[in-house]
Amino acid sequence: MSENTVAIRCKSEMNRWMDSVMVVPQEQADDIEQSIKERMRGFERNGSCYGDVMREIAQAAGIESLALCDYDEDTDEPTDAWCEYCAGLSQKMPVIEIDIGELGDEVNIDDLLDKAKELGWCVHESDTEWEFIQSSTAGEDFFFDISASDVRNADDMVREIRSYANSFDAEEHAKMWIEAQGRVSGVPDLKTLVKDADAIKEMLDELAAAPNLSYWDVTACVKPEAAIREVMRAKIRLFGSNRK
Repeated sequence: MSENTVAIRCKSEMNRWMDSVMVVPQEQADDIEQSIKERMRGFERNGSCYGDVMREIAQAAGIESLALCDYDEDTDEPTDAWCEYCAGLSQKMPVIEIDIGELGDEVNIDDLLDKAKELGWCVHESDTEWEFIQSSTAGEDFFFDISASDVRNADDMVREIRSYANSFDAEEHAKMWIEAQGRVSGVPDLKTLVKDADAIKEMLDELAAAPNLSYWDVTACVKPEAAIREVMRAKIRLFGSNRK
């Protein structure tokens, strides 16, 4: 064990590829720990990338020993080698662990809902769920729900919105309405349905990638989810229902 150096590990339990280890002189550890915490609170809303922020902190403190997580590009999970490296750190030196999810953030659920409304979504809130509604280009009153039981904070809301946006299948959505032709009034032609389903997908992607909703800068740092949890089920109203 080194008596002169300390390892500062900054990680996210939600996005496990966000992980790094900075080895710093013991006399600088407290200051660097505070600097990391300050920079990591809401860093993604400033258009910053996790790796870039950590490099900037290390450079400002004159630290050369910074290791960023080695992850599997297919699964976005840390490699076995990285996990073994982190597991063995405590045998070599003291380790300070920082969990990004526990730092808190100025953004709250109301901020996220306000951003959704700016993007044209009508949000109905009840004791059991949030219902996001927006009319599609072809007139479908599209909506999806997020269960209140799945959301404790803003990070949870972000996760649920991203999960639904990622799991939405435009082809299956169009197919559903194609099969409904003749049974449901107001359903447009095939070409319109396909185009409209793609537009709905774009609406969802825009919502998931909005500055206040992305957990990282979507243009520079976005990593696709390794697996999408089936936590929500879309409920589709009929075309032309004009619900307000």
